Amino acid sequence: REEINKELRRSAKSTGMNDFCAKATQDAVDSSLQIELETLRERIRRMTTDQASMSSDHRWERDRMRHSHDMEMMDKDSELEDLNWKHRMEL
Repeated sequence: REEINKELRRSAKSTGMNDFCAKATQDAVDSSLQIELETLRERIRRMTTDQASMSSDHRWERDRMRHSHDMEMMDKDSELEDLNWKHRMEL
């Protein structure tokens, strides 16, 4: 911002721009920079929110997969117990 303002002052002097025009130009640049800064802040906020949401979705999916895996293992344990029981009965 300071560099832009310095350049505007130099340009105003070299082109004969009056102080009012130079100040108006400087204010416009400041306003534009402020809008750009706010836009960037909003994008960062949205990205952070999206990232947090994805993290939450990822945790939910991970927990769902773990539960599914646990259920499969319980089913396999149950099948093994059934096979062991049948084997014992055959003996």
